[in-house]
Amino acid sequence: YQRRVHGDIKMIKECTLPELMKSYDYFILDADGVIWEGSKEIGDASKAIKFMLDNHKQVFIATNNSHKSRVDFVKKAQTVLQIDLPSECWYTSSKTTASYIKTHYPAAKSIYVVGSMGVFEELKLQGFTNVYGFEDAAKQYNDSEFWEVDLPKKGVPDIVVVGIDLGYNYYKLSYATNCIRKGSVFIATNRDAAIKMGKYLMPGAGSLVAAIEKASDVTPVTIGKPSTFTLESIMAEKSIPLELKERMIMIGDRMETDMLFASNCGIKSCMVETGVSTKENAIAEAKIGSKLAPNYIMSKLGSFQPIQPLSLIHISEPTRPRLISYAVFCLKK
Repeated sequence: YQRRVHGDIKMIKECTLPELMKSYDYFILDADGVIWEGSKEIGDASKAIKFMLDNHKQVFIATNNSHKSRVDFVKKAQTVLQIDLPSECWYTSSKTTASYIKTHYPAAKSIYVVGSMGVFEELKLQGFTNVYGFEDAAKQYNDSEFWEVDLPKKGVPDIVVVGIDLGYNYYKLSYATNCIRKGSVFIATNRDAAIKMGKYLMPGAGSLVAAIEKASDVTPVTIGKPSTFTLESIMAEKSIPLELKERMIMIGDRMETDMLFASNCGIKSCMVETGVSTKENAIAEAKIGSKLAPNYIMSKLGSFQPIQPLSLIHISEPTRPRLISYAVFCLKK
């Protein structure tokens, strides 16, 4: 079978964790869909993490979940995985957002948050004291009171942060929108449109961000994956030299966040089949040369058993004509 095409050849390899550890020293893991699903461990995730740490690999957990604080995640890892992963290993979108604001807006005097306690706690850990908005979950919008009392009294904050917020209401939408229109910097913890809660998909931070973006006509700075801020934060805080990026790999379950994050950052990626995206999804993206396609696929994070490697070919950006069959023959040689 021969078909003339345009492009270079890239392979997606099926692999095991020990095989990855031969080439990489820094492992960035997603949480939901990779190490746990709700309050249940996925496969041998704890065994896999211990194996990496015992072999002197550095492990970081990068999650777009801004609902919980790092302290909450440390406790969850102790309960669900029975392992101690200190807060320094956790890069939640709320932590990365707070670090971003500390770096780029250190003089910010007031921050309005449409979000959960995870964001409030991380901002306070960075030294920001005038952080408000949580109490607005109980407020109902009243036209005259809003314009004549609340806006003049509260004023316009330096920054508006929007993340997942189970207390989201019309009052918060109105206040955040008008503050942004009046000049507040608009920052989104992440743009995940939906999140999995148990068996169900529920609106994620991206759904709330989209409403405020539409109403304010301002595009926010987005911090979480697939933006590169998480990796920049890791490298800066851990003093990792730029040349060691080639020893880094992202392991996740979502191509539109985890795999794209790796592509945007210029590091390798591995997709596990325990979450949202499937091997079929990966193959389809690979065939069209998408940045969403991973470099590797594992059945799960705790994949230790040797398997027969699988190479999948896709067409990337156009360069010159090739014969796929001939290229496959050369690769096999």
